[in-house]
Amino acid sequence: MDRFVDQVHFDDCKISCGDADKELKQRTKHLNKLCDKISENIRTYYAGTDASLPLSGRYQAIAASILFSGRVERWRARHVAGKVTAPDAELYAICSAIVNATSCDDCTDIFIFTDSMASARRAVDPSIHSGQGHSVAVCEALQTWFTHKDGQSITFVYVPSRLQWDLHYKAHEHATELKVALGPCPATSFNSLRMQAALSRGASWNVLFQDPEYRGRNFLQLKTVDGAVAQPGGKDNPWVHFVNMSSPQLYACMCRCILNHVPIRSYYS
Repeated sequence: MDRFVDQVHFDDCKISCGDADKELKQRTKHLNKLCDKISENIRTYYAGTDASLPLSGRYQAIAASILFSGRVERWRARHVAGKVTAPDAELYAICSAIVNATSCDDCTDIFIFTDSMASARRAVDPSIHSGQGHSVAVCEALQTWFTHKDGQSITFVYVPSRLQWDLHYKAHEHATELKVALGPCPATSFNSLRMQAALSRGASWNVLFQDPEYRGRNFLQLKTVDGAVAQPGGKDNPWVHFVNMSSPQLYACMCRCILNHVPIRSYYS
């Protein structure tokens, strides 16, 4: 990005909750218009990329990409990604599309349609992170391609997955059609290990929290919307989530109420 900032572009959009339907329609119109424009040039290659991460935990993630030019499908692939997070698998799919597009001698421009702009930005970031190998492969391929001749560019285009839009949805279907069991020793990403550690720690915390000596006998038991007792573990701490951290003063008052303490020495302990 330091060397080729003028040749790497991101076509992003943020869908607000206020008027989501209108914004989604506008995004669809923009995507259709863009696709019609780039498909007119046979030397512009564009790809739909997506990943499938089965929720059951019994199957490996699948990364899929389908490459086009001039409305003709040139190439498609599915890769078994192992036990990884969704962003890791999305990065794998993006890497596959870019490496193959840059290997085409007549390619002058690349468009990647993805529903994960975070993974798209990671694709051109070779610093240390989960899936760094894919990012390094992308940067190596783009560096060679950019220096081959002037004027070449790549654009990452955001496609909201709920649209089920054309090129991206084809990649989505291609990814979800394949099911591969995890097996004894699947490839595992760093972020996947971190997620497993966080889930394990959350489960341990929930067990500890059942002990009044650990929890405190004056702790106010809050309940969730469905009536269950709120637990501390999980992705979002429920008490922080309840107050939404909108006001530090409100959060401080809530802590005093739940812990049955005013700011004295035992409260700080």
